[in-house]
Amino acid sequence: MDPLPSLSVILATWRRPDSARLVLGDLARQTGVRAEVVVIDQNLPPMDESIYEFIRASPHTLKVVGQRQGVVAARRAGVAASSGDVLVFIDDDIRIPDANFLVNHARNYADDEVMAVCGQELSPPDYQPGAGSGGEFATPFEQAVFFHRASTERRVVAHLATCNCSLRRDAWEKVGGLDPAFAGNSYGDDYDLALRMHSAGMNIVFDPSASMQHTRAPMGGLRLDDPQNDYKEWEKYVSLWLFHLRHVPPKWRPWNFRQGILRKSLLLKRNALRPWRWPSVIWGLLRARAVAKRVV
Repeated sequence: MDPLPSLSVILATWRRPDSARLVLGDLARQTGVRAEVVVIDQNLPPMDESIYEFIRASPHTLKVVGQRQGVVAARRAGVAASSGDVLVFIDDDIRIPDANFLVNHARNYADDEVMAVCGQELSPPDYQPGAGSGGEFATPFEQAVFFHRASTERRVVAHLATCNCSLRRDAWEKVGGLDPAFAGNSYGDDYDLALRMHSAGMNIVFDPSASMQHTRAPMGGLRLDDPQNDYKEWEKYVSLWLFHLRHVPPKWRPWNFRQGILRKSLLLKRNALRPWRWPSVIWGLLRARAVAKRVV
């Protein structure tokens, strides 16, 4: 059997110290491979050192990086500080019941054709896997947006989610990694990466054995309605427009405008209940569109 590649786990975290402690404990229990764990702490002040006690006592190594310029910038900083041949991205509000989670990611890379792995995501309240292949799709865009990550069938996909995925460092470098234009509270940056890899002819495999539970913490992370989110209004929406203008086919644009943009901006619950915020949100959407259009 070929030796497993070296792994760097990239974990960006903001305002979720309790969740981060739990997922680091899950990583500390991983067996079969010694990983480098890179935590990008976006908190000011930084998280308490006690959060790292389990991972420091494990066979794995730990690096802590400070970065507060958005999740994509944080993950890119984590990659820059890492050394593994394979980069594993996870969120800070997941649980990993299987001690072979990292090994299951790593085993895929015995196949030289595999450039990236999308892992299984199980969601509350019951965290149960779905049946079948995750759907059939007419276009890579549809697969990138609609693929059901609770699927139980291994297959080639045009899909990645940074809550649970991995890719070869060489592939990251070839396509430029996550696009830094997806700034601030970024959405769609992982779909953008998957579609760019697909366009470059790189194979992405969905592996249900690399499974985790996504607890979906109500605040922190990318939550646009978190009252401590201090990004300017327009900075919150650039990524929504960037994905819309770069990847959404014409027939899907009305749907994506409603579901992918308005529901993550004007139609957020905190905005729907505060109509005095609507002018600033609409202005932010218009400015964000102009910024994204210049990027595209």
